[in-house]
Amino acid sequence: MEGVIMSDSRRVIVARVIGIFVVMARLVYTSKGLNSDGLYLLEFKKNIYDEFNILGNWNHRDRTPCGWKGVNCTADYYNPVMESLDLSSMNLLFSK
Repeated sequence: MEGVIMSDSRRVIVARVIGIFVVMARLVYTSKGLNSDGLYLLEFKKNIYDEFNILGNWNHRDRTPCGWKGVNCTADYYNPVMESLDLSSMNLLFSK
């Protein structure tokens, strides 16, 4: 009987440890968020009138802005950095 009790208590401990790791992993993953380049671009976008939602894929949930329309980044897969921004010929209006 004691062997069964030990087994059950071990399961509880293992389940708690796994639960703690899952919670910690989710916190770490969600805390990374958008890098500083992307945050600056989203602030910049607030001053743009985008009638046709051309910049609609600029999403604060992304890790980097490197897949966004008009954004050009370095080829480094693990640490891409924005190199340039090309918004020409997109019919965007910039407010003051």
